[in-house]
Amino acid sequence: RPALFGLEKNLPAFLFEMGVTHAYAMFEGYLTEILRARLRQHPRLMGGQRELKYEQVFVAESRETLIEGMIEREMKELTYLALPDLLRKMRDQMGFKSLADEHDEQVNYLSLLRNCLLHNRGKVDVKLANCRPTLQEGEKIAVSEEDVTRAVNVLRKFAYQIDQVFESGDQH
Repeated sequence: RPALFGLEKNLPAFLFEMGVTHAYAMFEGYLTEILRARLRQHPRLMGGQRELKYEQVFVAESRETLIEGMIEREMKELTYLALPDLLRKMRDQMGFKSLADEHDEQVNYLSLLRNCLLHNRGKVDVKLANCRPTLQEGEKIAVSEEDVTRAVNVLRKFAYQIDQVFESGDQH
């Protein structure tokens, strides 16, 4: 099986790529759950611009079920936002106004890096090249053990900051 032997030759690089990808996936899952929890605590943060169909109201077992459905719809839309747009929305509309922006650039880079590793065959796309001018569109991405360590550390620090704001109940 040549494919297995070929993978074996590049195993360390592949594992480092998977390390970054997995670290970001864990962060993304964490962020989703934090936002879902915030919307459960304060459903009015979803705003008043949404519309419900009568049928949605009629089939809902309870007010809580109806709100939970609204939260899920909101979460689907939030998870498709580019990370800078999501962070802006968190700060401006979801009660994370005091969240520091010191890690935004690094976390956005990791988001774009993860997308290229998963969806662009491990090559730099235009968004990643624009984010990091040292990278050239189309070049193969090289991920080292140090890159994985830096990714985990920055995501951990940022998650801690988000936790602090969430726990403080910041609504300003």
